[in-house]
Amino acid sequence: MNTKEFFTKWKQGIEAITPYQQVRGQLFSIIPIFIGIIIGIIVTIKSHTWWLVLILGGSLILTFFQFIGMLQRFLRLRVQRDIMKSMQDVIPGGSSETKTP
Repeated sequence: MNTKEFFTKWKQGIEAITPYQQVRGQLFSIIPIFIGIIIGIIVTIKSHTWWLVLILGGSLILTFFQFIGMLQRFLRLRVQRDIMKSMQDVIPGGSSETKTP
C-alpha cells in the first residue's frame, strides 16, 4: 500500500465514523486528561507552586464540566441509536431478523 492509497482509505474511514462513535472516543479520551491534571496538582502542591495549583484546579473544573456535557450527549446518542435499531426490527425488511425465509 502506497501513501496515496493509505490516505484514501484513511479518509473513507474517517467519513464513516458515526456521531455516537465520535463522542464515545472523545469521552474516553478525557480520562487521561483528568489523570494528568490530578497528577499535576499533586506535584505542584508538593513543590509549593501555588499559582500553578490554581491554574490546574481551574482546568480540572472546566474539564469536569466538559466531561459532563459530553456524557449527556453520549447518553442521548445511545438512546437514539437504540431507538433506530428497534425501529429497524419492527419495520418489515429492516433487518435480517424480521425477514421470513
